[in-house]
Amino acid sequence: MEKEEEIRALLSQGKASLLREDYATARERFEEARALGSGEASYLLARLSYNGEGENRDPKGALSLFFEAAERGNAEASCFLGFLYEGGEGILEQNLELSRFYYEKAAKQGHPAACYSLALGYEEGYYGEVDLEKATALYEKAALGGVAPARERYHRLKKPSSSKKN
Repeated sequence: MEKEEEIRALLSQGKASLLREDYATARERFEEARALGSGEASYLLARLSYNGEGENRDPKGALSLFFEAAERGNAEASCFLGFLYEGGEGILEQNLELSRFYYEKAAKQGHPAACYSLALGYEEGYYGEVDLEKATALYEKAALGGVAPARERYHRLKKPSSSKKN
């Protein structure tokens, strides 16, 4: 339990430093937490590097940290990797199978945006055949997690098909 408390304290100090735009201190605290095995710290370091906060922007250099964070169970990192693979955002080639893999990994952890993105993929058939049952279930999870567009899509898919009578 000591290690987890130390990680929480370091993350808290690092986030407070971010608010003050003290990127050097934030990076130091996140590096310390990362050394203790924190996936969240790996993710936060990756975001700093990806966005160029406190240093030159280095999206390619941030990739290894995003992968490390995802391996350590960070849902934000998994969702972001899903996004990068989905769009082929310059640093990764488009790969819808890997996109689905990372979205599923984050969705299993309850990440609302990952649920929404995965649902879109199943509704539109990005992963092969259209699967409206999976899409509906994922839209529901995303909507319950606060993703507003998911609510509309969920209700549209849940409505029974009605044929107009003349």
